[in-house]
Amino acid sequence: MRRSLLLLSVGGVLGLAQAAAAQSQVTANWLNPVNGSWGNPPFWSSNPFFPSNNNGNPNHDTYHVVMPSGAYTLSLDISNVIVDSIDMNGGTLLIDQHALSIVPGGIIDVAPSAQLHLFFGTLNNATINLGTGGTGLRLERDGNTLSGVTINGDATFTDNTAAATITSGLSVNGTLTFQNRLGGLTFAGTETVTGGNYFFDTALNPTTRFMSAGAGANVTFDPNVFVHGRDLEVHGPTGLGMLANQGRISADIAGQSVSITGRFTNSGVIEAIGGGTLNLLADSLSSAGTVRAGPGSTLNIGGQASFAGASFDTAAGTVNLRGTLNNAGNTLALGASTGSWNIDGGTISGGAVTTAPGTTLNAGAPSNNRLQGVNFDGQLNVASSGRMFVTDGSLHGGVSLGAGACSTSRAAGARPPRSRPTTRRSTSAAPRSSCPASPSSGPAAR
Repeated sequence: MRRSLLLLSVGGVLGLAQAAAAQSQVTANWLNPVNGSWGNPPFWSSNPFFPSNNNGNPNHDTYHVVMPSGAYTLSLDISNVIVDSIDMNGGTLLIDQHALSIVPGGIIDVAPSAQLHLFFGTLNNATINLGTGGTGLRLERDGNTLSGVTINGDATFTDNTAAATITSGLSVNGTLTFQNRLGGLTFAGTETVTGGNYFFDTALNPTTRFMSAGAGANVTFDPNVFVHGRDLEVHGPTGLGMLANQGRISADIAGQSVSITGRFTNSGVIEAIGGGTLNLLADSLSSAGTVRAGPGSTLNIGGQASFAGASFDTAAGTVNLRGTLNNAGNTLALGASTGSWNIDGGTISGGAVTTAPGTTLNAGAPSNNRLQGVNFDGQLNVASSGRMFVTDGSLHGGVSLGAGACSTSRAAGARPPRSRPTTRRSTSAAPRSSCPASPSSGPAAR
């Protein structure tokens, strides 16, 4: 009995070894440069099987696919195709509402005359080596998915609404240019974006493009990511999740804008340069990285923002505070690196604000400029017909009021002040006011 079992065991091992030896990688050539469907075996040198590592071949062969040169379209019109690699010497490989998977580490080589075209398609695990010319990768419509993909080379997207959802990360060594309407990339889940120059050039189609984190996603742009251009919205997630920028996001085209929304943190660079405008409109934005506004450029701070630990390079540009700067526990020191700032319907909440000689905090004409719980020490200029309400803090230094302007200051716990004709200088936290009592003045001026 033991001998029979031993013979059976040895036979089983030999059978497995023979099966393993029979398995091999098969080169499957698309035989002629003519239009056709992937799932049609007679068009392949691997006939009677079309190439897919799960196609039922009894030898369990794997496949390296070769497409010949020429002008034709090979349509992937069947589900769940898996191959080792693809050489695209010509033609168009159309992934049409189906999924193509490349084994981990596998490569799709795209010659300059070839094109990989996704139409509501999914591509998994591939490293795509693109030829010159920028036409080797095409995204048509907005229902495409790139999962665990690396792109080596440059690609330009011109189809309207050309977009893709990114899962399992994205790595780019080159430039992806979006020249289309309403196109861009959306990141789902926990994703790291590694490298890449993402240029949104909408001069031909001036409508918004996007780089977006999906709801609840946690997305990181690594230090080698460069996102820039015009008519661009960089969306952090809403609710839960975060978009964390370690790279560079730049509004770098004169007269054009980039906006940041949602939940966002910056440890890299966010900037307006070259005459561009950067709008910070996030529900929650914190930056311990570099914040820059270059010559002729504008930084608009809206939404909810915090800049504790940030490095500012804004003296050459214009900074407008239109939202709420959460400054508790921090000192906003306006000086040589920041230049003067404008508070234009915005609020600074908590902490301290100082101005060095030659710099000022300028309050514009909107009636809801506020310093709440702020210890201010420096020069405050209130524009003609402007208002500044200083509540539960202190106001030290110079206050310059334009025609029709007013300011109100009230220390914590102090009774609201009586209106006075003008206030030009305050040296303590004593309540003072030059603003007329008005229902619209808010609690500080009742």
